[in-house]
Amino acid sequence: MNIDSGDYPYYVSDIRREEMLYACFLRSHITEGRIQSVKIPQLPKNVSVFSAKDFGKKNFITVNNLKIPLLADKEIRYRGEPILLITAPSSETLKSVCESVEIEYKEKEMLESIFSDLNGKTVIYKTSCSQSAAGEQEDEEAPEVISSFNTPVQEHFYPDSQGVFIEYGPSSKLKVIVSSEWPKHVKQTVMNITELPSEKVFVMLAKSSPTFDGKIWQPSILAAVASFAAINLKKSIKLVLSKKEDILYSGKRAPALFFIDACIGDSMKLHFLNFSFTYYCGAYFPFAKEMIETTAFGAKYFYNARSIKIRGEACVSNTPPTDFFSGISLPQFFFAAEMFINRLAKQKEVSPLELRLANINHAFFRSINYEKKDIFPILLAELNNRCDFTRKHAAYEHMRKRGGTSFPGSVIRGIGLSTAFQANGLNMHRGRFNQSVRMSLTPENIVKVNVSSIPNSKRTRQIWKESVSEILNLPIRNVTISYSFSDETASNGPTLLSGNISTINRLIKLCAEEIRSKAQTHGREQTITVEKVSSDLLSRNKKKFLYTSVTCAAAVAEISLRFLTMELIIDKITVILDCGYINNEAVARQKIETAVIQSILWVTRDESYQNLINESLFYYPGIDRLPEIEIIFRSSENGFEKGIGEIAYSLIPAALLTAVGQAVNKDLKEIPIENEKIFNLGEVDK
Repeated sequence: MNIDSGDYPYYVSDIRREEMLYACFLRSHITEGRIQSVKIPQLPKNVSVFSAKDFGKKNFITVNNLKIPLLADKEIRYRGEPILLITAPSSETLKSVCESVEIEYKEKEMLESIFSDLNGKTVIYKTSCSQSAAGEQEDEEAPEVISSFNTPVQEHFYPDSQGVFIEYGPSSKLKVIVSSEWPKHVKQTVMNITELPSEKVFVMLAKSSPTFDGKIWQPSILAAVASFAAINLKKSIKLVLSKKEDILYSGKRAPALFFIDACIGDSMKLHFLNFSFTYYCGAYFPFAKEMIETTAFGAKYFYNARSIKIRGEACVSNTPPTDFFSGISLPQFFFAAEMFINRLAKQKEVSPLELRLANINHAFFRSINYEKKDIFPILLAELNNRCDFTRKHAAYEHMRKRGGTSFPGSVIRGIGLSTAFQANGLNMHRGRFNQSVRMSLTPENIVKVNVSSIPNSKRTRQIWKESVSEILNLPIRNVTISYSFSDETASNGPTLLSGNISTINRLIKLCAEEIRSKAQTHGREQTITVEKVSSDLLSRNKKKFLYTSVTCAAAVAEISLRFLTMELIIDKITVILDCGYINNEAVARQKIETAVIQSILWVTRDESYQNLINESLFYYPGIDRLPEIEIIFRSSENGFEKGIGEIAYSLIPAALLTAVGQAVNKDLKEIPIENEKIFNLGEVDK
């Protein structure tokens, strides 16, 4: 598909075709157990029911070497697991048939929560490492601060539900219209299920609202079952999840539990830092390794200590499958780490800003970003000047010591600080999931650019074309952009895992520069083709980190609580980041502001939100008005693009919750936090 003409112009839910069939899942009503029997009544005309037996040995998709069933056969691993796929001429008929199917289960006794039984969990991946400074023995001192933190499930944030439309054509050709971050996987999955050759499976990306990921591999399941039904029934099939089932059962960020302890000396230097974490990954999580290793990467390199110990694990839980969100697992790591550093600063009665400066791994960030200057001192100094953080923090602490939350005034104020980095260009799979760009220049001066990543906006596509046009000195109309849905590009993975748009920007420029050089040297009688992959960007990185570069950032959250009601008011969020080269500041600023708002919703939503779900409304309580958001860009010396879109997810939760904790003089350890919790806060164990 040529994306210069635009994406598919409709959302999947808006597509209509004559004689098409609607499809839906009949899902499990139990959390865990076995299916005893399934009783299907006499079906109306043009109604079909598919079970795991119909798929036979192909009742699964493969994601990152993990087999995930399309439909449950006997074992139920989570509430809402699909058991049957039903097709009918209308959605009303679907509903009637679903209500008439009888399923008997043998249910397994459930724990109160996934955190209830830490010893009985099933570990699917774990990692551990330790390091000590050269010549140092491991510290035997007792920890001065021990804390645990947990982060909840984070819901997806997109108005359009997961869905797929399969258009059945002559000679069993299938047009698969889907909203996905990994269209190539959709195509491969449909080909495997239907046994159709590549030329009979055509994938198009439907119109989609901005996603904060969560559409990585689960669209492939929808495409697989709908394509199977289309081939068997010789009809076009539309399968769109209802808003309710999409919210309850689609991919989410995995909840996590963190344990941290540390000891610091008189110079504010960390003597040791122990970091343990457990992710509860749902019934299926094919990228557990990536999530655990990303968290371990952050724990290993962000803060310096004479001794660092890291232990992490991913566990199966009887909850819906989890998926990636922006930042993979770094937002959860930074929430725990930054909350802990703020708590350590409070207990030692030192400045949280100075404590960070004393312990951030400055050498690492100079090395991986090829900078001669220390990044974080520059960022924190400017942030301090903009927000007057040091004075405000000290003043609020003084008022807290004088009387806690009982000082006079209409509001109680708090301020919180956090720091974070964003990793760019994930290369964990040794080339399997690299991003790639293939560029060809014909003798007629036509440039064809094939990319493995999905551009997030028309403006992004325009930026790519402008870059090629400028480097090759050609009219912009001569440049076309296309997705890599097929095997044209060998190294092609999901957009999120293979990096981000900034990596594609750099690869496009590298390709264009090499084509220009070859054209000048060898002439223009033949088509010149060049391909670059994201692993090429690691050639300057002698330490072979998992990432091509990182973006460093810091944030301050300022909040107020109404004195009598303790209603939370977020006054201002300030974010500063070293951004490399900004292609379009308006687009970049919009990305960060949107992510700030989504992060606020993650932190402040009421846990009872599921009671508010209906078919037309998805409402997140907890934020009544948007705060002032100030974004400060600082260009780096190296001058290349860096990823910035996800950084707010790592920054905002800890800064915001620390500010609330200071205001109420409590040691808060988990999100979400809503007004009722703030109002009812009791004494916290020290």
